[in-house]
Amino acid sequence: VSLLTALMPRMSRAAARGDHVGVVSDLTLGSRLTALTLIPVTAAFTVLGPAIGIVIYAHGATTADEARQVGVVLGASAFGLVPFALTMLQLRVFYAVKDARTPTLINIGMVLAKIVISAMVPTLLPDRHVVLGLAVATSLSYIVGVVLGEVLLRRRFGELGTRLVIQTTTRLLVLSVIGGVAAWAVQALVLSRLGQGLAGSGVSVLLGSVAGLLALAAVASRWHVEEFRELTAALRGRGAQPSTARPPARGPARPVGRVPLRTVPVEHRGRSSGGRHRAR
Repeated sequence: VSLLTALMPRMSRAAARGDHVGVVSDLTLGSRLTALTLIPVTAAFTVLGPAIGIVIYAHGATTADEARQVGVVLGASAFGLVPFALTMLQLRVFYAVKDARTPTLINIGMVLAKIVISAMVPTLLPDRHVVLGLAVATSLSYIVGVVLGEVLLRRRFGELGTRLVIQTTTRLLVLSVIGGVAAWAVQALVLSRLGQGLAGSGVSVLLGSVAGLLALAAVASRWHVEEFRELTAALRGRGAQPSTARPPARGPARPVGRVPLRTVPVEHRGRSSGGRHRAR
């Protein structure tokens, strides 16, 4: 939500200027940030889902087994988190160019896909897994939404910088798998010592999350992952640039979508820092 709130005004201003390259660049930036933040979260939910369910719901009349089943559903359907966020971002691009018809068509396609898949769930799965299947059907419908959005955006704007987004997503998937394995190992160790009750699940979620995050950060630092360097630079303060950043190359403009986490508005690009622009 915060990402959409930040990017929507930028995309709207770019669309009002007729700057479709700026709109697509913001879309690519938002997609990369979505992968950067949500793929590790997806891995954490997938691995720690049952324990998270116990920590949150195993209170009062809800038994630990019932709470664990809720966590299993969370873990099985967590893969829909990233496509859901990407679909919401794609819809904002159409809203930025004052097109409300296309988002409606995308939503209709998602609803139809969900209806079809949900109707198949009771025939494909036993009764005890129907709820899980319905949650998975919802996540699959978000993937349909991403595909529809990609096709319709390409038809309207042309090249979207999808290759860069796929590269970022692939790197984050590898890192998140490594972090997920670390979290799973710590969780298994804790649960074997403390049991699968509320206390054991709480400790396993805490220590598993820390272990996964540390493993992910360690590998990302060693591999010099570009997205993490940009995020680190952004967190250092406004206007700070990463220490490893290269000077801008002369010649052709860089490809669409290769946008740093901090961008300079179009109306300020190319201004000199000389004396005529100094504040009086």
